[in-house]
Amino acid sequence: MLEEVIGVSVANHYQGNVRRIAARGLGKIGSTASDIQTIHRAVDKLSWALLSPEDWALRYAAAVSLAEIGTPEAIAILQQALAQELDRVVQARIHRALHRE
Repeated sequence: MLEEVIGVSVANHYQGNVRRIAARGLGKIGSTASDIQTIHRAVDKLSWALLSPEDWALRYAAAVSLAEIGTPEAIAILQQALAQELDRVVQARIHRALHRE
């Protein structure tokens, strides 16, 4: 359900709060799951949330969650995002995530 909420337009009605909460929920799930497929699905959706939306706060939440998951795939996505991110706040959070806080 969290995966679906991140991309749903109804979430925009609530100023994106629902999507940001869903992104953080996926981070918690991905960081505690032992099933590789569950982790991959969380990372995949968080990748979209970090690389695609215009909502800087959603990108920030996705960066925090990917750092929490910390797999090589998640780190590679953070590195990709750092190269293309224009918002200084999100850039700083990604940089912090890559340098393990």
